[in-house]
Amino acid sequence: LFSVAPSPARTTSVRFSLPMQAEVDLSIFDLSGRKIVTLVKGSMPAKAYEYKWNGSGAGAGVYFVRLRGGPKTYNLRIVSLK
Repeated sequence: LFSVAPSPARTTSVRFSLPMQAEVDLSIFDLSGRKIVTLVKGSMPAKAYEYKWNGSGAGAGVYFVRLRGGPKTYNLRIVSLK
């Protein structure tokens, strides 16, 4: 499970679940691939998580949320109205 809502928004909730303990890197990137912010990084136990991003470090625009968990990488697009 990996989702972001609402989009577009001023503050976006990023939710994900881990089926087992894993090294996680949850970060926000701009369209050129530049990392804007890391929301969480490190070893995390199996459970559901929710993090909020209020657009800090960025202006209004389109961004990508990247979740790396263990051997897998997921990307979702969001629109920030900040």
